[in-house]
Amino acid sequence: MADLKFKPVPHDHEAFLKKASKRKAFRESYEALEEEYRLIREMLAARSKFGVVAIWGQVYTLDTIPLFPYNDHHKPWRDH
Repeated sequence: MADLKFKPVPHDHEAFLKKASKRKAFRESYEALEEEYRLIREMLAARSKFGVVAIWGQVYTLDTIPLFPYNDHHKPWRDH
């Protein structure tokens, strides 16, 4: 298991949508959620435009990111 390495896989979202849209159930579901998808795309674009990031649930602008954002409350390994 120690030999596992991260190997990213390319993803062409437009090609995926073109192929998946041939299936009626996918197309109907995707179209039913189109407004939500559009809203999410707009939110992500705005975050990117204004340099807003989220680290472990805390929202920062690029000029306010702490060097070490972790404390006892925001440790990723903390038991909830």
